[in-house]
Amino acid sequence: MIFSITRDNASPNLVLINEFKREYYKSTNQQFFGDIPCIAHVINLIVQDIMNGIKIKPPKNAEIPDIIREIEKIRVPPGDTDREISPSK
Repeated sequence: MIFSITRDNASPNLVLINEFKREYYKSTNQQFFGDIPCIAHVINLIVQDIMNGIKIKPPKNAEIPDIIREIEKIRVPPGDTDREISPSK
């Protein structure tokens, strides 16, 4: 017995799940309700939509090492987690 199928929203997957539902109904005489869109994919689509709406472009692959270096410069003094984080000098 199949309880659920988790997938993204790519059109071939939509075709596949619809065909599966038809075949499942033919063989079991029951509807299949276990079609679960992948939550990570859904969140990614939502974030992309928000970023497009406010005109923010994701960083290009070449920019990512620079962003990582900037993040690595941020330090919290030992035992001082309640105060604001400030870049180290």
